[in-house]
Amino acid sequence: MRKYDGRHSYVYHIAIRRATHGSDSLMESVSFYIIVVSILLFIVTFFAINRFVTRFIMIHVKNMTKSLELANRQIEMEQEQQKELLAGISHDIRTPLTAIKAYAEGVRDGIAPTEEQQKRYMGIILKRANDLDSMLEELFLITTLNYKKESRPSERIELGQFVRDFVEDHIAPYQSRGLEIKARIATETAFINANPQLLQRVLQNVLNNSAKYKMTDIGHCVIDVTSDDDFVYCVISDDGPGVPPESLERLMRPFYRVDSSRTNPQEGSGLGLSIIRRIMEIFEGRVMIENVRPHGLRIILEFPKQGEES
Repeated sequence: MRKYDGRHSYVYHIAIRRATHGSDSLMESVSFYIIVVSILLFIVTFFAINRFVTRFIMIHVKNMTKSLELANRQIEMEQEQQKELLAGISHDIRTPLTAIKAYAEGVRDGIAPTEEQQKRYMGIILKRANDLDSMLEELFLITTLNYKKESRPSERIELGQFVRDFVEDHIAPYQSRGLEIKARIATETAFINANPQLLQRVLQNVLNNSAKYKMTDIGHCVIDVTSDDDFVYCVISDDGPGVPPESLERLMRPFYRVDSSRTNPQEGSGLGLSIIRRIMEIFEGRVMIENVRPHGLRIILEFPKQGEES
């Protein structure tokens, strides 16, 4: 009886029959060993594949675990920042409200009997109300920046020309506040993608800080625009007091101020640099802060460089 279970099996069977000179018992022994070896090879192959698949799954699970841990840390950090934001809001809003209430009660109770004193009290109330309005506007901006990026579309901007126009439009208002501003443009091909209104807000927030904390009656601020192969830089340097080195990393936290002399809400909401950081994240750039010798502060805005239009 001829055995046939496929072309190759048939050929092997004939070869074995010839090698054993037709001995059925020997042929059956050889066939048995072939089967055993095949089973062993199958088992070895199975465990090798199983080990490979298991290792692959373990690596994938490990990477997923790391990603989840990173996401959890990010969520915890954002929650902590929200707590700091709420605490800062509570503190900084309470201060002008308390002043408004006190001076309003003073007018009501006749503490300011003369018209001149009443005008002074009303002037203070109006100023504190303006401070509060400005603070709420910045709070609204920093919160909406977190989820309304699509409502502030970016466009192609040549940063050098943008800075020139900005300085020309704002040189007089800042002079009235005792701050001389100047632009130095080192490149004419500094193209970036940015929203013009948000970019102007960044420059205003930096210059407002320079005006608030200048050391002399007249402060100075220079805006440099440079670029390299990959990035465009807007570097804003002033001759103010600078900040302690240990405070540099914390400057962009909401409501953070370097020392007690800067905790007065009249000196700003403490949100300016936080807004700058968030706007630069929207622009897919970053902001860096460093001290200037012998004194002063330098804000470095780094934007991804866009190619020239053909």
